[in-house]
Amino acid sequence: MNEHQTLDTPERWRAFLADYSAALVRTAPHTPRDRAGSLPEEAPWPGRAPARAQDAAAGPAGSASPPLPPSLRAFLAVSDGWSRPHGAAERVHGSADLRWFRESDTGADLIEIYGFEPQGAEDLLALFGRALEVAGHEEVWLLDPGDVRADGEWAAYVFHPGDGELERFADFGALMLAGLRLLREA
Repeated sequence: MNEHQTLDTPERWRAFLADYSAALVRTAPHTPRDRAGSLPEEAPWPGRAPARAQDAAAGPAGSASPPLPPSLRAFLAVSDGWSRPHGAAERVHGSADLRWFRESDTGADLIEIYGFEPQGAEDLLALFGRALEVAGHEEVWLLDPGDVRADGEWAAYVFHPGDGELERFADFGALMLAGLRLLREA
């Protein structure tokens, strides 16, 4: 997988996620090895079955949303969620679990907390109010429908609630590519 290639088709995602799975196996501290100490030939798949086409394109349930970005739609067409992403996110949500950040418990709490900030939190609050949450736990992955490129891709962010740090990526695929680079460096 060429790491400069855009992850915008199911074929590219399939190849990428196979590489990602293999990297996860290589870096996991308790990966079972055979008697000779070799890693398994085929990495276990930490994803789910592909989403139905209408679910991969629909966006959060019960909402009228803009079309999901191509990279997320293509990802969902290959794996309807991912249980072992890099960083402190617990999992990448499947199509049924996508939600607007403002409607999640974490999002509502952070909007309330940052709403008490006297100055400087306006941009963060605006992002929280419009963003789509695609992963969460100790860090939150957000896609921004207010920052859309001509190809339909939304900017992606990783927010670390513990220290308030916000990291921007060009899109969802770029965020996942960054994770693969981190795994390869481990």
